[in-house]
Amino acid sequence: MAGGFDTLEHVSFMTATGIDPDPGIIDAIAASGVIVSITLGLLPGVHASPLMESLTPRILAHVKDMADRGVRITLGPDSGLNPAKPHTVLPYAVEQFAGAGVGAAAALAAATQTAAAACGLSGVVGRIAPGREADLLAVTGNPLANIADIHNVAAVYRAGVRVV
Repeated sequence: MAGGFDTLEHVSFMTATGIDPDPGIIDAIAASGVIVSITLGLLPGVHASPLMESLTPRILAHVKDMADRGVRITLGPDSGLNPAKPHTVLPYAVEQFAGAGVGAAAALAAATQTAAAACGLSGVVGRIAPGREADLLAVTGNPLANIADIHNVAAVYRAGVRVV
């Protein structure tokens, strides 16, 4: 964007009483190619504040609208922020993003390819291809058919070496 930055955090358009997205700003973000890191994901059974609970449907609709307008989105679930967001919360953010209506493939890409791009690592990690570092999460099931299958971890590889 004109400000000279590579990513934007949250882009929730949150106000004191709700959210008020600006379509012109969203279109400018999409046109710029800047990546937006959205904050989603809570552990099952954990509830947000009453205000956030009431806003969640609008926030998810806003996130889907940004994706539909061509905004490049990655997931920044604020892991470790509090007990509702431990360092293991990312799969729940992927699941919630898919459930917002963007679909499983887009949600998985947000957590892999787009995340790699946001970190300046597009040519190193983020997808399975020759010459890449082979950081892999293997699951049982098919997360493209059932996004909840991302919780069924069978193995984790870092640079081609199994670590779990």
